[in-house]
Amino acid sequence: MRALGLSSVVLVGHSIGGATVLLAAQQRPDWLAALVLEEPTVIRPGLPTIYPPKCPDGTTGVDWDAVVHGLYADFNDPDPAYWDRLADIDVPTLVFVGADENLNPKQERMHEAAALIPHVRVRTIAVGHRVHEVAPDRFLDALNAFLGPSGPTPRLVG
Repeated sequence: MRALGLSSVVLVGHSIGGATVLLAAQQRPDWLAALVLEEPTVIRPGLPTIYPPKCPDGTTGVDWDAVVHGLYADFNDPDPAYWDRLADIDVPTLVFVGADENLNPKQERMHEAAALIPHVRVRTIAVGHRVHEVAPDRFLDALNAFLGPSGPTPRLVG
């Protein structure tokens, strides 16, 4: 963050990236202005193992084994206090859920996790796992409403 000249950010994570955002929020709350989680993978001690994807063809710009396998180690053997620390996330948080009825176990865990976060809004857009891709206008409308007119101006880094 310091190297990029950033002091307070809105972290956005989709799927397993949502789990990464929640880990970052617990480890570095001083970095955060807000969180946006789209269909986040929720980690909790005792859940089935999540296997990392294979490295995509071509260069990723990262040491795939070190970064990806390291993250999945955290997902598969989380700190037992991880779940309880969700209640310590003290920034506005928006959670996108892609289904509104017949929730699968993953989506039920999303709702359980969201209920622990004090300043959370849950937005359901019933289009499946890739809300941003299938319903980009509704996704952006909800995101802009959450950030508000005086919210941070989006800036892509990296």
